[in-house]
Amino acid sequence: MCRLLMILWLCCAWCVLGSTAFLCGEEPAVTKLKKLAVDSRARAEGIEVKTTVGDRATKATVHTDALMKYTDVPRQIEMATLWVWQVDGRPVALGKVEAYERKEGTKWLYCFTSASTGLVEGQWPDGHRFQARKAGVDWVTIKDPTPHETAAGQMRQMKELFQRFTATSRDDLLKTADDLRPLARPLHEYSSPNHGVVQGILCGFAANGTNPDVIVGLEAVAPADEKGGPKSWRYAVICMTASGVSVKLDKAEVFTRPYAKSPEDYDTWTYFWEGTPKR
Repeated sequence: MCRLLMILWLCCAWCVLGSTAFLCGEEPAVTKLKKLAVDSRARAEGIEVKTTVGDRATKATVHTDALMKYTDVPRQIEMATLWVWQVDGRPVALGKVEAYERKEGTKWLYCFTSASTGLVEGQWPDGHRFQARKAGVDWVTIKDPTPHETAAGQMRQMKELFQRFTATSRDDLLKTADDLRPLARPLHEYSSPNHGVVQGILCGFAANGTNPDVIVGLEAVAPADEKGGPKSWRYAVICMTASGVSVKLDKAEVFTRPYAKSPEDYDTWTYFWEGTPKR
């Protein structure tokens, strides 16, 4: 009996020590992810964004919280966050802040794109500036179905509309192509009565994990000077990847963008590695 009790005591002690060692081994990784999240937020909050429509320039504000956090193992992304900048509640720009694991330490990459019908400008703490040369989105009307009168009904309809879209990406360097996976939940919900947007959502397609390479915006809209419910639907496609992209609605191609060979500024978006902040 004594021998049995001794064996049980040793087993319990081993389990406790083993669990403690496991937790200690996990702690540095968890601490690092928390620090990366804090650093990512600081970087996003340091980006200044404004949009110009006609002769009017307006400063955009970044949303209080990241729309999502994600990792991307094939691309060696340890941790990343997705952010939205808004004017009157409506998205005008989207930005990814991504931490890449390198031997010499963490390396940061920004991917920033216009979601505005105007011209977007961005300025980063390291001194990088971006000026869009074209509008970032082209809103297209969807003729059916008739928008529901209630917010819950409109949300259900928008989710059903998103299911009618499909997306593929293409890597010209690796000679590969992938069907992108629709993310289960909308990334962002919003409204902007001053712009006639009764209700809107942003939905994503991902190639790896939950990294959103393509985003579809859907809006229930009505003339801003009219009372009552929305009168129609519209959509726009936004890309956040260097891969070539094709998006279809009901199997008909409605959007394409070519493969981006290297980090640089393009007409409506940019991606670049963080540099040393300028004083």
